[in-house]
Amino acid sequence: MGAIVAIVGEPGDPELPVRLDAMLARSAYRGSPEYLIENGLAIGIQKIADDASLACTESHIVAFHGFVGNWGELPSNLCLDLRQETTDAERVAQAYEARGEDIAGDLRGEFAVLIFERKGRSLVIFRDAVGLRPL
Repeated sequence: MGAIVAIVGEPGDPELPVRLDAMLARSAYRGSPEYLIENGLAIGIQKIADDASLACTESHIVAFHGFVGNWGELPSNLCLDLRQETTDAERVAQAYEARGEDIAGDLRGEFAVLIFERKGRSLVIFRDAVGLRPL
């Protein structure tokens, strides 16, 4: 089972990559790592197969781990890209831009999500009701 790890620090902090690498190394059994370091934020995911993904839009960075079973049932006005090659993180980014934090209550499945809003430098973090995915 993969995971999401994150560190919020100061922009330009040279220790962010070192600290993130150390966090990811401690749980190497959770899968292969991917990470992004930007403007004082270090986000890493560990994935086995396609259970975790990162997405970047102009206004957000999204880390997703898990699965959502009701993408096709969400309102059509969300304009979600449901093609198989689209990642769940990309879908969450699209849904979040359309619905904001309300999207957390719309998703059904087993997941953990971290959304970084670039403009306000704020984090939105949520999980499914059971909260089994590591975050």
